[in-house]
Amino acid sequence: MKFKSLRDSFLPPGGNVTHREKLISGLAAFIGILIVALISESTTGSHGLVFMAVSMGSAAVLLFAIPHSPMAQPWSMIGGHMVSAVVGVLCYKLIPSIPVAAAMAVGVAVMAMFLLRCINPPGGAAALGAVLGGPVIHDLGFYYILVPVGLNVLVIFIIALIVNNMLPGRRYPLMIERAAEPQQDDLRWALGQNAINDKDLDEVMNNLDSFIDVDREELKNIYQQATINAYKRRLGHVTCADVMTVDPLVITPEMKLGQVREIMMNQHRVALPVVDEGRQVIGLLTQEDLLHAHTLDGHVADIMRPSPEMAYTDQHVLDIVPLISKRGWRTISVVDREQRLQGIITRSDIIRTLLALH
Repeated sequence: MKFKSLRDSFLPPGGNVTHREKLISGLAAFIGILIVALISESTTGSHGLVFMAVSMGSAAVLLFAIPHSPMAQPWSMIGGHMVSAVVGVLCYKLIPSIPVAAAMAVGVAVMAMFLLRCINPPGGAAALGAVLGGPVIHDLGFYYILVPVGLNVLVIFIIALIVNNMLPGRRYPLMIERAAEPQQDDLRWALGQNAINDKDLDEVMNNLDSFIDVDREELKNIYQQATINAYKRRLGHVTCADVMTVDPLVITPEMKLGQVREIMMNQHRVALPVVDEGRQVIGLLTQEDLLHAHTLDGHVADIMRPSPEMAYTDQHVLDIVPLISKRGWRTISVVDREQRLQGIITRSDIIRTLLALH
């Protein structure tokens, strides 16, 4: 019992990383460091390799083991190194005592990275290397910022771009889609008072007064998905087929926009699925699309949104909450596995389903 308590105190949780992902991370780091080492040796010799061992090893962990971390993103990686290198060279030149210069270099580099929003652990090594790198590094002066620091960072960054984007399930750099419109990806229509906004998260994170290695949007997505999972647990297995409107009104690509506008107005529809002769969904047309159309003499095919987001009949109804929230859409087509239209689900259908829990 004591051993278990001691183990839990010192051994962090293992996380949900699969053995395959661990192997891929190791292989990616091997490739990245090998190429950087070969280039560094050819440009700066053994002293460049010494610096690389200090800085690029930790950079490889970030770029290839946790590439979705905010610390591994381009500005954090490149800015953190370059800013810290500048600080390190200045501290060496201005402070006679090497121990004091080394401590000052790391301390000032940390503050500079915080201020410039490029906090990055290898940056500390870049600052320290400028002070403790020895005569060859000292003789480089400010050139040290370009070679070996700038060159090594550029090389390993390019390798990370190539390797991470070649591997399945990875995406680098991590581009968080910021909502251009207030309603985009806003789940408050479904989650109600359980939803949180940016202000809520900012307030909590600021009160913690510590650096959290997760983006605000990622944190919000995690919370929202956890809330949806809690609703699913209470609701049980309710599929899209259970709540969809069967045999909905549809339109075809050949129909005139003026005709479709009349249908929408008379039937009070905000969006209609576009189907082909086999009743496969090929697009979606919304009232917004009609408002932006230059003329109503054209055809549906001219302005429809091709390959829209769709739900499947056997999919849990709450899994489509993020889908139906995109771009403020209020309707989503429900199809079978052959993409044939089976029905539609609106926001109102989902809200009625959630109200049944109360």
